[in-house]
Amino acid sequence: MDGTSNRAAQRAVEAQELHQMGLSTAAGQAYLEMLGQGTRRVSPPPEVRSELAAAGLLGETAEAGVWLLNDPRQVLRAAARRHRRQAEAVLHLEHRLGTLWDRPRAAGTEIVEVLHGRSAVTQVADSSQLAVRHQVRSLDRGPYSPSTAGTMCPIQREMLPRGIRYRTVYGGDAASAPHIRRAIGEAMDLGEDARVHAAVPMRLRIMDEDLGLIVLNEEERVTGVLVHPSPLLAALIGLFDSIWATSVPLGVAEDIPRLDDVDGHTRRLLRLMASGLTDEHMSRELGISRRTLSRKVQQLLEHSGARTRFQLGVQAARRGWIV
Repeated sequence: MDGTSNRAAQRAVEAQELHQMGLSTAAGQAYLEMLGQGTRRVSPPPEVRSELAAAGLLGETAEAGVWLLNDPRQVLRAAARRHRRQAEAVLHLEHRLGTLWDRPRAAGTEIVEVLHGRSAVTQVADSSQLAVRHQVRSLDRGPYSPSTAGTMCPIQREMLPRGIRYRTVYGGDAASAPHIRRAIGEAMDLGEDARVHAAVPMRLRIMDEDLGLIVLNEEERVTGVLVHPSPLLAALIGLFDSIWATSVPLGVAEDIPRLDDVDGHTRRLLRLMASGLTDEHMSRELGISRRTLSRKVQQLLEHSGARTRFQLGVQAARRGWIV
């Protein structure tokens, strides 16, 4: 890239940054061109003249059609001071209103809060993730908003590299949709621990042990239910843990054999396991050694993606291997 192209690229970046002052793209570009002319006396384009003057970047002279450029450092410092005062005022108001909002919960009368509308739910979901110290546990299922389906959560993309653990159980509808799977794959590449379950009952996100968020979709209406530390939140954590324990790690579920692929001998072994018999009794029933039995069970565990015999039993029942 030559020097001219570099200057053009830099000017485009600076024009975009001037947009933060409220300037339009045209006004920002015109101002940068005048600033690069090396003179303080300029003739700005009529269509941006009033916009630049309102921003304090131009001062009119007595000479018709000639304007003076003001020192941008002074203008930007004044703008920064103004924004700082506004931010401090907003934070002060946030503290006052937050104190009023917390009064019912401080009295022990409010375990849950209801959020109405997609915007409010999204804002709280994002801000609560930013406060997470250890892990986020999620149950994820459809329906999905067309505007966000197949897109990885930006906050999750930011938090995973920081060492925050994400454990997510996806419903079958999410795991089977190609565009959703692409977003899941991106999250897994960054470190998400993902599993799939055929019966995910709700959309749930749990931040550490501090906050639960249930998201309810009813056609175009989105409602969020915030659950604060309480026996109810403990129950939601228990629900997640039980579903997690019986879910299949993503990337393995596709390789699990179909019903037709499970032979009669394997089906009999699974039925004996489900009956609660000891390894000694099962090996005697099947006419094989305990070592052979252990090897067959281990092969089933690896093939199904289950980590325990309990998980294997759940998967066998769900997939119709035992009837």
